Parts: sequence; structure tokens; C-alpha cells
Amino acid sequence: MENQISFWQRYSAMIKMVLIGILVLLLLIPSSMIRGLIRERQEYQQQVIEEVAGKWGRVQIISGPIVSIPYTVNHQNSNISIEYAHILPETFNINGTLKTEYRKRNIFKVVGYRSELLISGKLIKPDLLDFGINVQSRMDMSSAIIQLPISDLKGIKEQVFITINGKRYEMNPGLTVRDISASGLWCKISLEEIFAKSNTAHYEIKLGKLDGTQGIKFLPIGKETTVSITSDWPSPSFDGSFLPETRKVKKTGFSATWKILNLNRNFPQQFVGSNSDLAQSEFGVSFIQPIDHYSLSERSAKYAILFISLTFLTFFFSEINTDKKIHPIQYILIGLALVLFFTLLLSLSEQLGFNKAYLIAATGIILMIVLYSNSILKNKKISAIIGGVLILLYGIIYIILQLENMALLFGSISLFIILSVVMYISRKVDWYQVGIKKEDSKNV
Repeated sequence: MENQISFWQRYSAMIKMVLIGILVLLLLIPSSMIRGLIRERQEYQQQVIEEVAGKWGRVQIISGPIVSIPYTVNHQNSNISIEYAHILPETFNINGTLKTEYRKRNIFKVVGYRSELLISGKLIKPDLLDFGINVQSRMDMSSAIIQLPISDLKGIKEQVFITINGKRYEMNPGLTVRDISASGLWCKISLEEIFAKSNTAHYEIKLGKLDGTQGIKFLPIGKETTVSITSDWPSPSFDGSFLPETRKVKKTGFSATWKILNLNRNFPQQFVGSNSDLAQSEFGVSFIQPIDHYSLSERSAKYAILFISLTFLTFFFSEINTDKKIHPIQYILIGLALVLFFTLLLSLSEQLGFNKAYLIAATGIILMIVLYSNSILKNKKISAIIGGVLILLYGIIYIILQLENMALLFGSISLFIILSVVMYISRKVDWYQVGIKKEDSKNV
């Protein structure tokens, strides 16, 4: 019996791997806590953005001039109310430039812009028969109003006027008619005067120094809508119901042009009352950050199990090839160092940006683990190999984080190669003999 190999000796490698697997799962707990911290910082960043936008100007949603004609409605209880019929312009053109600038609050930066917009186009005399005889007979053509919906009036830095057929009208704040928008400018006009000589009228509005944050949107209210925008922002995201017909994106900025017909949207040129389809047809551009360090930090934290597993596997093979044994406590310390990387990455990226933070955090953790492994294994060659494996692992993860469309493919191929290498290295290992002294194996 004394010559027989004990159960612990024979199955020590398997038991050690099970313990390592349990440690990996336990270390995922602090990793998940770090991901929660990242989301908390993202929420705080969003609060800062909302705070700055509330004072500077939010995402601006711009429309063109909408003619609203009041008419009386007689109710069965003998009450009379005023409602409005709305007429959209024949053509609606916007030419503008957006100059971006950062607004900083604490460690957070918010992308703001100051726009210079020139709105122009053509109005046509409305065909009142389209509204029906009951509405037509009660319309007050001399008390019509021009509405100019703008989502956030805080962004207006200059007085706004509309010029119609050469006559200038001053715009007033606060829409009295809320059928189309809850915010905007308006002025009173007489349609009888405007269309006295012609069935068409030309208009022009200059929106100088209109401020906003994160992006700008437009509503395609013209029978023909054309929007041309240029900006110095190099990373635009064209979104909404319509994409630009032409666009150019360079490192120095972008330019884009949209051309939209009334046939492309789901509302008519003339209607009575409100119409919710207007808001559903907005389009425009958002100013996205080229590198969002919070999203990259969260993506890197998702690879925590890969960091920990492959590092532990490297140390386990080091045990097999040396006489040194690594205690579970030492595995825990190494795992905590790996988890610490994500905290360093998050905190440093808020100050230095993601790329510099990743380099500093990875370098620090690799040096820490290599020096620690050298002190417990007493083998510089094995420690150098561990360092090389960590450098390769952090390099692969960094490349995956920089990729977007190819991230899954590159990651899958990398894992395939890593697993192939592990299988090749361990192909000749006799796992039943791992941990058994040579003298004991000879006595079997």
C-alpha cells in the first residue's frame, strides 16, 4: 500500500484545475462590479450633457415657415372655438454651417455647435376648397400667422425676422398654436396682402448664431425640401427618416445635402388641426464622439474572463514545467491584479483618453505580474514567457476593441488560434503523471 500512488497525487492536476476554474468564476464578481461602475459613470456623463444642453441649447429641430389660418367652429352647445388650418410651403431650402466647440464640465466634454442658417423658399396661395366649404367660409385670411417651429429657443442668440416679398416681419417667441410644435417663433400676416399681386410669395429667414448640442434635425415640410449643411466636425452620424443624397466626410469636417419630396413623407401640404406624422419624418446629423472611452472600457471588461482564464492557464503550465508550485492565494493575487486593470483603464481614460490609458494600465499590470511571477517561480525564462503571453493577449484585445464590423471575426479567429496553441503545447502531457514524483512513478 505504501508504494501505491495516493489519490491526491494522481489527480492533483485535475483538482488544481477545478480550483482555478472556481477562482476564475469568483473573480468575475469584482469584474461585474467594475462594469456597473462604468455604467454609473456613463449615467453621470449623460447628466452632465443634459445640464450643459439645458443652458447652451439641446438638439435643435428646425422647421420652415408654416402658414396657419384661423377659422371658427360652432359647437352644438352654442359655444364657438377657434381652430387652425395649416399650409406648408411649396419649397423649403436651408443652407447652413455648423461650427462645433467643446463645453467642459468637470472632466466631461460636451459637443456643442453654433449654426448659421439661411432658410428660403416659396409660398403659394392656398386652395381653400381643399379644406371643405364649412372651413373655407369661416376662415379669417387677414389674421393668419406664420409659425417657425424651433425645439429649443435658448439657442437663439440674435433677433429673427422673416422677409416675405421684400417686407420684413419680426418673429415673436412662444407659439400660440400648439397643433404642430410646442416651441418656436411666430408672427401675424395677412394672406390677402401677401397674395394680392401673385399666387406665389418668396420668403427668407436668417437664423444667425443658433446654438445646440450633439446634433441638429430638420422637418421636410416643403413640397420640395433641400437642406445643405457643412461643418468642421469629422465624425458625423446621419440619422432620421432620410439619409443625405450626397455627402463628403473628411478629417477637417463634412458636408451633406438632402433632397426630399412631399411624396416621400406621410403628411399632406394642407391639413386641419394637428398631425403627428411631422415629427416622425425628421432627419439630420448627430455629432458622435470618435472614441467613446466608456463604451470601450465596458467592452474591454467583457473580456475579463478571457484575461483571467488565459493568464491562469499560462501559470498552470508554468507549474507543470517547473518544480515550483503556485498556491491558490497567489492565483487570487494575480487575478486581482488582472481585475485592477479595468479600474485603472476607466479612471485613466477619463483623464487621458482611451488609447493612452490602455497603454499605461496594460504596461503597469504586465510589469506587476511578471515581477511577481519571477519572485515565486524563480525562473526568468518562464517569467519572460508569461510577460510575452500577456503582451500578446492585451494586444489582441486592443485590436478587437478598435474594430467594429470585423471585431467578432477577428476575435473568433484569435480564440481559435489560442486554443490550437494550447492543445499543441499540451499534446504530450501525461495528465495522470502531473504532480507525481519520478521516484513514486517508478514504484508503481
